[in-house]
Amino acid sequence: MAERTFHSSSVALVVSCNPTLEVTFCADIKGIGVYTCEEASWEAGGKSLNVVRILKILGIPALLVGFAGGHVGEYLKERLHSQAISFKFIAALPETRCSVVIVNHKGEPIIIRERGRSIEPGTCGDLLKTIESSIAGQNVSCVSVSGSLPVGAAEGLYVEICRIANRYAIPVFLDSSGNSLKRALCGSPYIVKSNQQELEELLERSLADTNSQITALYEIRSLGAQNVILTRGERGALALIENAIYNVRVPKIKPTNSTGAGDAFHAGLIWACYASGNWEERLAIATSIAVSSTSFMSSGWIGHNFREYISDVTVTKTIHEARCS
Repeated sequence: MAERTFHSSSVALVVSCNPTLEVTFCADIKGIGVYTCEEASWEAGGKSLNVVRILKILGIPALLVGFAGGHVGEYLKERLHSQAISFKFIAALPETRCSVVIVNHKGEPIIIRERGRSIEPGTCGDLLKTIESSIAGQNVSCVSVSGSLPVGAAEGLYVEICRIANRYAIPVFLDSSGNSLKRALCGSPYIVKSNQQELEELLERSLADTNSQITALYEIRSLGAQNVILTRGERGALALIENAIYNVRVPKIKPTNSTGAGDAFHAGLIWACYASGNWEERLAIATSIAVSSTSFMSSGWIGHNFREYISDVTVTKTIHEARCS
């Protein structure tokens, strides 16, 4: 597989099919009762919005395209305007969904996500047209697709996005789950990033040890992905890149909120592909950005000191024979 070249003058196209207003509280919930916290954060959330916000912080030009609607959708637009993030939202929803995150003193989250309303008929086609026109009209270096699909969207929407990108030879960074992920693999995404729970649900079996996880990476590749990364929280990550397995180990830290660390890794990997052609360095950079994100109350933020963590990230490379369960 030829090495990809990413250009700093180009734009990352970030697809947001199911954004949310994410309200985060810090409180130790011990049972039924009334709890008070010092402050709450209200942020434009969902995987893709976390990704585009971190790309903005890292200095990568990005365009967000997706669905929104209603009063919540207007609030999300205001937040994105205030953060100087470019976007094109299709008014496909009667109201954009909301999420509540409750984080305890250990940084462990309880997350309640609204399922959301059904999108308007025909708007999936409108989104695909917007994506293709954006690619055709700008110097797009990659397409980021992450998160769930809204109610009423075709499960094959992500594979259609992959096929559009493929026609323009643009790599797709994909982070999804369930049937939308399974269908999207047929579109040969450049990078598929999943966590253990998502892969276990997709493959319908436990992945309790490293050997079974490595086998799963090869199986996901056999279904169409070019490269596969499994993020494992405080245990780091495993990556199948070209003909090698990379084992990534992370430093021990006390998180403020671990929500969205996988999204930070996803954004960090895109940025690392601009910054370095070495996969050990790329994975170390993405991991350090994920670690940095856990020090913030809201998801989708990082500190510029993320480089301080890079030397504490260990990446080992092993050549494996191809396998599949």
